[in-house]
Amino acid sequence: MREAAVTTIRHLWVVAALGMGCASAPAVPPGILDVAGAWEGTWNAGIVGAGAIGLTLEQRGTVVTGRLEMSGLQAISATDGPLEGKVSGNVFSFKQATGVIEGATTVNGDEMVGGATGRFRADLRLRRQR
Repeated sequence: MREAAVTTIRHLWVVAALGMGCASAPAVPPGILDVAGAWEGTWNAGIVGAGAIGLTLEQRGTVVTGRLEMSGLQAISATDGPLEGKVSGNVFSFKQATGVIEGATTVNGDEMVGGATGRFRADLRLRRQR
């Protein structure tokens, strides 16, 4: 009976040790600005127009990938598509591989404010969606 209990305890230790070995590092380590998630807000290009903007972002360390969607003008959907970016301090900078739009924002908690350039210059203001 005692031998069976000792064997069971050994098995539990092995399972616990294997479980700890499988733990992965967090996608965004402590001390790195976390911008992952869905963000919604507005863009404003003055006399050119204004509208809504949405970002869906994934993050690994300081590298960010995701999707940008804008509305408000008939031709603005040309800016919709994948983006890549990075975080440095409290700044999130991004660009689209197609080169249609690029920008940088300052992030403060669940708000980001900044600007984008491409076919026009626009001010951006977004809020993280929870």
